[in-house]
Amino acid sequence: MKRALVFLAITFGITYAYDFLVVYPIAEGIAAMCAWCTVLAIFLSYVTIRTGSTFAAALGHGAVNGTTNGVTLFSLTGGNPFVGPLCTGIVGGLPLLGHNILFDYSFIKQAAINARLDFEKEAWDTLKIARKALPDLESRSLEALCGYYQIPREHAHRAMDDVLETLALFRKLEEGFSEDHPEWFAAAPLKAKMKREVPATEAQKKYLADLIRYHELDLEPEWGALTKSRASRMIDQIILAHGRVEKRQRTEKK
Repeated sequence: MKRALVFLAITFGITYAYDFLVVYPIAEGIAAMCAWCTVLAIFLSYVTIRTGSTFAAALGHGAVNGTTNGVTLFSLTGGNPFVGPLCTGIVGGLPLLGHNILFDYSFIKQAAINARLDFEKEAWDTLKIARKALPDLESRSLEALCGYYQIPREHAHRAMDDVLETLALFRKLEEGFSEDHPEWFAAAPLKAKMKREVPATEAQKKYLADLIRYHELDLEPEWGALTKSRASRMIDQIILAHGRVEKRQRTEKK
């Protein structure tokens, strides 16, 4: 029984470690998920033994998954890497904070439009604030601004580290300039005009496949996710670099 619990905990920990890899490096993320799965496995096994039924454990597992996000509503410290805060519920309605945030927002907005969802947000952008507050700096990248304010950067480009560094930068800028320029620190609507991406037509897919085969290119498009605009770009790039499929060859292949 004990060996089975440990085996399942490690298996699930490795399989679902991506929940923590956005926060921790790989080794720490896998260890954190394995530890969590071990605790959960012990609890659910106890429930199964006490009730004599696996249904109770199944309901318990579902309840844990469904209520994890709710923990953030009762967090007195503002949350932590294990429990949030997550962008759901009340937290999801708050303005966003980021450095050059329109770049990241545009990808989320595009995905929302493709899914026919509305996603309009306001945000504080530390890059825009820094451009006004520190116009003489040679660079206003996140790395340069963290260096300017002596904000430690231990794991650059790790999701949670970048979030915490951007928050620290925002607070530094707020401390230095909000009293004289409160208008710089008002959340502003994010404006990103995106069009819904339409799946590539069968004719586009067929012609693209013909071009790849004819020119013997080492390309394997993601056919299921290929959009009309992406297919057109790929076709144009191949034709520009290698030429069209000759009509005689196309006829022979048919």
